[in-house]
Amino acid sequence: TEEKCHPWSVNIFQGFYSPLLRCPLLRIWDYCSGSQPGEYNRMLSRSPNQPLDTKEARETPLTTHFDHGDWIPTPYISFTRSASAIEELTAYRINRRQGN
Repeated sequence: TEEKCHPWSVNIFQGFYSPLLRCPLLRIWDYCSGSQPGEYNRMLSRSPNQPLDTKEARETPLTTHFDHGDWIPTPYISFTRSASAIEELTAYRINRRQGN
């Protein structure tokens, strides 16, 4: 199955040994962000019930998600571990809202 080939769950040992998981994941949002924290301060995607059980079911919405001009709801929320990427995205959003 797709889950066996590309599992979403994290093995407990991956958390100890993976450098990707030993750093904070960063995200910015404001009142214009598509995903907003809910009642209990949890972040949910704009399409949280969309199944991701096949390769195609994962690839198609991910392609849409990567297109910042396409606001079709997807089951993904973007995070990064790069502080500079957050700074660049912040500047991009400010410039876009100011009409630059």
